[in-house]
Amino acid sequence: MYRLDQMSFQGDKDDALNFLSTFVRFVLKVIQRDGLKVAIKLISEFQLI
Repeated sequence: MYRLDQMSFQGDKDDALNFLSTFVRFVLKVIQRDGLKVAIKLISEFQLI
């Protein structure tokens, strides 16, 4: 389904911010398409909360 774990992350603070904004846009897209429950489940799988 969603495979963000394959995105390797290396870099400085700007890269971290870029990754974060990309992730936020991704989550908002999931919410629009699949709803909030799916997005919450997705985020919990990443253990960001």
